[in-house]
Amino acid sequence: MPGRQLPVYIRGREMREAVPRSTLAVAVLSHHGHITISLIGDADALPDIDNLAGHIQESLHELQAVA
Repeated sequence: MPGRQLPVYIRGREMREAVPRSTLAVAVLSHHGHITISLIGDADALPDIDNLAGHIQESLHELQAVA
């Protein structure tokens, strides 16, 4: 997928390059009343990523309960 073709500025300074260096990627998609959250992570760097997923799920249930 092509990236943005216009300059991006952060605090007034132009971002010159984007290098993905992350041990965790989070994707969120909402569609037709549903939300999907996907976690993609380095198992060696994030051995407890399943705990994070569980906490996110619990938080969403709490939000749903008060909505």
